[in-house]
Amino acid sequence: MVRYLRNEDVAQLITMPEVIEALRELYVEMGQGISVGTPRSDVHHPLLSTADEESSESFIGRAHYLKTMVGGYVGGGLVALRLSSDLVKFTAQAGYLRREKEPQVPGKWFGMVALFSLENGELKAIMQDGVIQRMRVGATSALGDDLLARHDTETVAVLGSGGQARAHLIALSHLRKLGRVRVYSPNKEHRQSFCEEMEQQLAIRVTPFGSAEEAVQGCDLLMTATNSRQPFVDPNWLRPGMHVSTLHRDEVPDEGYERIDRLVLHTHLKEITVSSTSLPTFKGTVLQDHPVHSSLDWTGYPTLAELSVGKADGRKSQTEITGFINNLGQGSQFAAVGSTILRKAEAGDLGVKIDSELLWQGMHS
Repeated sequence: MVRYLRNEDVAQLITMPEVIEALRELYVEMGQGISVGTPRSDVHHPLLSTADEESSESFIGRAHYLKTMVGGYVGGGLVALRLSSDLVKFTAQAGYLRREKEPQVPGKWFGMVALFSLENGELKAIMQDGVIQRMRVGATSALGDDLLARHDTETVAVLGSGGQARAHLIALSHLRKLGRVRVYSPNKEHRQSFCEEMEQQLAIRVTPFGSAEEAVQGCDLLMTATNSRQPFVDPNWLRPGMHVSTLHRDEVPDEGYERIDRLVLHTHLKEITVSSTSLPTFKGTVLQDHPVHSSLDWTGYPTLAELSVGKADGRKSQTEITGFINNLGQGSQFAAVGSTILRKAEAGDLGVKIDSELLWQGMHS
């Protein structure tokens, strides 16, 4: 039988500490070369826009992204395929390029994870990816932050107020005793509601600020979790002893990364991107997932897996500026987190069961 789990089921079956622990074990395996995966594959095509959008000064264009990633977790006996079909809209806000995912139908998006057994190759489960996606990204950043940020980190600046900002802050709160959070995002209503929600959930002071620079002042840890596809962090904001945690590499300019004394990436893998020549452009740049060119040699920096097994050094002093870039997701993350979810789903007999015979075929491909 194949078990189908919706986000509502997944939310009942996994907690952030469990996600953190599953990923911690995964990165040890990856650091030892036991568990492996392929780079993410992105295929980008243009989408037609509506007349209303085209008349807006901020609107740039729309695209369809089909993304896949594959990876295994030997400790959990699974290999995962994550597949997402995204409609994205690009706009220019305050001079910055912004990318937002749009629903295929009102309030609905498509993303799934398929889990295959490493014992006999059979499909064990299909899960909606929304809950897993946010939790695994937040937990990954928190693990990198835990290995690099000062142990006395108390004040965190969060730039962003969406779902990923929530997941990142919640995950970090399980690994550091936070005292105060300073928040900025361009939408005043969003940042205010984010602060109220996080203050109540984390039982700490969470304060909104009117600019990113104000929010960053005096922080021990700078966390970026935005939809921006252009660098917006001023390198001059980075101070001795600070830790910088970015959701993706586009948020900080090369000059900012060069100011960081000890920088660690999530992975050396680079997405395989195939983009239509008909995609819209912004200031001469094709609007694929990471449109801003970087001159840095990313392969020269250590990875989270290497850091996890002692092949790379963590923070060496209280005054170092450290950084973690959550630069690319990996299928192995879904296998690791999925193994915990599946084990608990089987124990509680949760989800919809599908007859495996519907999926088997009488010939090999």
